[in-house]
Amino acid sequence: MRAPREILRAWKPDVIVVLLTLLTALLFLYGLGSTYLWQDEAQTALLARSVLRHGVPMVGEGPESLSARAGEDAGPGGVYLQIAWLQAYVAAAGFALFGESAWAARAPFALAGWLSVPLVAWTMRRAGASVLAARLASLLTALSVPFVVCSRQARYYALAAAVTLLVAGTYAALSRQIGAGPGRPGHRAAVAFGVSTCLLVLSFDLTALGVLGGVGAHWLLTRAGRDRWDRRWVVPYATACLLLGAWLALSLTAPSRREIGDLGPRLRIGLSYYLGQLDAHIVPLPYLALLLGLTRRRGTGDRSAAALLACLALGGLGGATLAPSRFFRYIVPVAPLALGLTALGLSALATRGRAGRVLSGALVVAVVTSTAPFVVSHALLATLAHASGLVTVRDRPLAYRVPLADLFRELRDPPRGPIAAVVEHLRANARPGQTIVTTYGELPLKFHTDLRVYGGETAQLPPDDARAEWLWRRTLTGPAYREIRESVDWVDRRLAQGGYRRVGLPVADRRWENREDPEWHVFTNPGPAAPPVVLYVQD
Repeated sequence: MRAPREILRAWKPDVIVVLLTLLTALLFLYGLGSTYLWQDEAQTALLARSVLRHGVPMVGEGPESLSARAGEDAGPGGVYLQIAWLQAYVAAAGFALFGESAWAARAPFALAGWLSVPLVAWTMRRAGASVLAARLASLLTALSVPFVVCSRQARYYALAAAVTLLVAGTYAALSRQIGAGPGRPGHRAAVAFGVSTCLLVLSFDLTALGVLGGVGAHWLLTRAGRDRWDRRWVVPYATACLLLGAWLALSLTAPSRREIGDLGPRLRIGLSYYLGQLDAHIVPLPYLALLLGLTRRRGTGDRSAAALLACLALGGLGGATLAPSRFFRYIVPVAPLALGLTALGLSALATRGRAGRVLSGALVVAVVTSTAPFVVSHALLATLAHASGLVTVRDRPLAYRVPLADLFRELRDPPRGPIAAVVEHLRANARPGQTIVTTYGELPLKFHTDLRVYGGETAQLPPDDARAEWLWRRTLTGPAYREIRESVDWVDRRLAQGGYRRVGLPVADRRWENREDPEWHVFTNPGPAAPPVVLYVQD
């Protein structure tokens, strides 16, 4: 057990971490309003608008619909149930303070991502890691471009990451106080742990399901006897589990939440997919495994921190596999934990004399300045996967890039996509209250214009005798997926009837405006090639 003086020192702010936080603020907070919201972000903004109007997020109907699943993400009374509600209330708070805008929608989430930089150091120290490991974790989190990009989105990603760090840190503090014996009440730590776990449930239920499982597994593995049933642990943990169960039961009243399917293949395929995503974008897995091997000979603090972070990170990965679809964003909440594990290995390497310090520094520089380590690791693991036959891997080689240079380029010259071109054209040429029907991208139009917007994933269409002054037939690759099929057919029928004039805009009609996924995010102008945007206006 650490001496009281050492424990007190661990709670003091670290000057290096404070400087790192201040120096990287612009990466998270600069230019948040310089691009329009894309489809998923616009849904968050519209949910926030609904919260301000109704008190709870509602899906709505007709031109007021904000569904992304053809209305199937609504439960009784039209209440939105696809994703937990905290993101809607956080965005609503931004609107209440600053008015409705893309900046106000993104700012609370970007702030959560930025605060994750000191939070990861705080969590590492609570878990027993060294000062150097905590500093390295902050550095890696602050300069992880995929994490920064996700933090700049008006979505739950960074919010859930920050709350996950709070869960880990408060759990570590509670665990230490319970381990100190009955003389240490630990009630404040218990309350903090209970509040943070409940906030995680309300941030993103799949992450909460996995992280709570990881916390429970860690507790059972590290506690014995009466400590296992200490009420300071049982009460907050049980409260969070009950809240999670209640939310899941409520959310299952929405048809889109009942897509359970066969969990066996989903877990197997999903785990390999998300490990591949970690390897390709967060930290190369062979690199992480080798570094963690060095912590075995470190002090008990670093070893205990590694065990805790690994349990929660693996739990979060397991929770992500339960989703019927696979997206990089589902593992963003545990990205700082993976970077914390990396920092533990790097700090262990740095203690191996001068050569260890030089090599540790070189590895940090390589990971934060280039995709080269990720390219090599991804190619190696893909080769091993093909040779073993255990996992099917898509041949998608990574490109050699300098991610920070890409990010700075985006901040200096924000990419302009189809939503920007269409919104600005409609603001200049359409009259308020006119109707537009589109095959995709309807939610940004609903937020950024004062038109009556139909079509897209909402699957809400005007009455047959209604007049649609504007049509936007998107040039999406591949067949139309289920949610937009009716909208595509409706627009095609209207165009076949004639009476519309073609309006071309000098912007590529790529599908996603500002998607967070590292494989799809656009950092530069003009961005990937695509057919130009074409609107149709009624003659």
